[in-house]
Amino acid sequence: MKILRILNNNKYLIIGTIFIILWSLAPIIWTIVVSISPKENLFLKPPIFNINEMSFKNYITLLFGSESESLMINLAAMGFRKAYLNTIIVSISSVALCTSLSTIAGYVFSRFKFFGKKFLFLMIIITLSIPFIVVIIPIIKMMSFLNLTDTYIGLTLVNSASMLPVTIWFATSYFLSIPHDLDDAASIDGCSPIKTFFNIMIPLAKPVIGANMIITFIFSWCSFLIPLILASKDAKMLTVVLTELRGRYTLERGLISSAGILSIIPVIIIVLFFSKFIIGGLAKGAIK
Repeated sequence: MKILRILNNNKYLIIGTIFIILWSLAPIIWTIVVSISPKENLFLKPPIFNINEMSFKNYITLLFGSESESLMINLAAMGFRKAYLNTIIVSISSVALCTSLSTIAGYVFSRFKFFGKKFLFLMIIITLSIPFIVVIIPIIKMMSFLNLTDTYIGLTLVNSASMLPVTIWFATSYFLSIPHDLDDAASIDGCSPIKTFFNIMIPLAKPVIGANMIITFIFSWCSFLIPLILASKDAKMLTVVLTELRGRYTLERGLISSAGILSIIPVIIIVLFFSKFIIGGLAKGAIK
């Protein structure tokens, strides 16, 4: 009875929540269904979805290739696999570089006094309001001058630079919440600022470091404009290749849907298995 009473009192909230969940999941569910359906059934009006005819043929083609498919489809699948590897390398490299720099910068801004500190931090925050499209031409010229276009290094640098203002802001705010008494106690014990940073601050800052790693990875993985203008061949990333799977005269809906599902798997895994720990850690850090 108590459960029924709770459901009755909150029925509109429950109905609204279910509607929002279904509304959000509907495109993903539709994409999954299309990805495992036969090509012939997708062009019928209306499309026919028969469970007995569904298979993972498109996924196998993308991951391993298929002798039964045409040369163009196998070349597209090869390009997809190469782009997947490129995206993994660039995303992990961006996470390592951006998280390292933002953690050091956050510690410096929160613990040391130096000339122009407030002005420099303000300039970093102001860059958050500058659209990336405004600085595209300078970035292209700079990367071309350094011969870093269409390279992992160039993409990693630009991705990291794009996320540094946000991650520095988060890291600085978190370090400011850590009592300075810990620094004083470490100094009395003979720890230098560097030793204090690595032995005391880094363990305490794991929540914000983890949060910065997640948002940097997701940004790098989902980035489209940066790889579109900086990577045309060797370092082409997943978001760009997905737009090229549609041929000039053919439309492989199942293959495109399968590629889309495979491309979101790493992000879904990270969000499902790591976000709750990061949110919990940040909440604990806020009340310390």
